[in-house]
Amino acid sequence: MKVSVALVVFNEKKYIKRCIDALLRQTYMNFEIIVIDNGSTDGTGEIINSYNDERIKYFVENSKCGLSRLRNIGIEKSRGEFVFFTDGDCIPNKYWLEEGLRTLQDRKYVGVEGKTYYESSNTTISNVIVESYKGFYMTCNVGYRREVLDKVNCFDPNFTYGHEDRDLAIRVLKYGEIYFSEDMIVVHQIKKRSIKGLFTLAKRAGNMVYLLKVNGKGSGGYLVKNILYPNNLLIIIFPPLLILGNTFRSGYDFILAFFLYFSYIYERIVIWRAAIKNRIFIL
Repeated sequence: MKVSVALVVFNEKKYIKRCIDALLRQTYMNFEIIVIDNGSTDGTGEIINSYNDERIKYFVENSKCGLSRLRNIGIEKSRGEFVFFTDGDCIPNKYWLEEGLRTLQDRKYVGVEGKTYYESSNTTISNVIVESYKGFYMTCNVGYRREVLDKVNCFDPNFTYGHEDRDLAIRVLKYGEIYFSEDMIVVHQIKKRSIKGLFTLAKRAGNMVYLLKVNGKGSGGYLVKNILYPNNLLIIIFPPLLILGNTFRSGYDFILAFFLYFSYIYERIVIWRAAIKNRIFIL
């Protein structure tokens, strides 16, 4: 087995079919798809199990062990010489694996990442906009040599709510280059924010503090003079900035903005608690 594609999913019923269909249409065919389902309750598993393709390996992991551990389970169950990552709400183009492998044939590259586009440009404040044009090392569009993942002990399980992908890349870079491929393309499907999702996202700030602690204050890219996410802090101080900096087209957009403001306050509390815990000066 040359390539493994690792997916961690949770309640992706609306999106998973387009993702798997895109993977099965790859021009490079010698691969397996390792799906780790973290206890979906919306029918995601039924959709995955409806495929009659031996390349799809489906596993359910119900424990709330954190995103890093779930990704590591995917790696543990994979057999590929190269491990590629994407997400259940993404659509890799048909040349995705072919282009990634073209780069990894050069031994000086230990990893490869590509461009991620959001499916629509007609967005509002309620859209979950995921894009990457260079240097973010996001697990929606990246691949690594299996040998280097083993060397760095895969994902750090201390990252439970995100930023585990950037931490992994920083450690991988000690063994070689991660190439950015203009032709390795993933489209992130249109997705709306939920009120619960806002506060879940705010918890990621604690992981960002940990990232800055273990990899240095220059590793995050969101820190200005010891202030993490300064734009969000400005919105807390001056709430009208939330209205001025976003597009609104529905009543739900305005309702979401109300809760988004309070999620920024919660995020700041998460940052301060994490800073105290990790003994690092961040505001």
